[in-house]
Amino acid sequence: MTASSRPARHTVEWGYGYSKRFGIVRVDYDTLERLPKDSALWYAELARSHRMPS
Repeated sequence: MTASSRPARHTVEWGYGYSKRFGIVRVDYDTLERLPKDSALWYAELARSHRMPS
């Protein structure tokens, strides 16, 4: 994939480097431990129950 064919979203994300966190899992760069964010827990409940969590 060339730079010109990449979605703009990916270009913006790379522009932040490691300073801005994206996604539903937070990575502790010191230990490489992966910690689910609140949004991951919300999504897990949605997937489990097939209903919108409150």
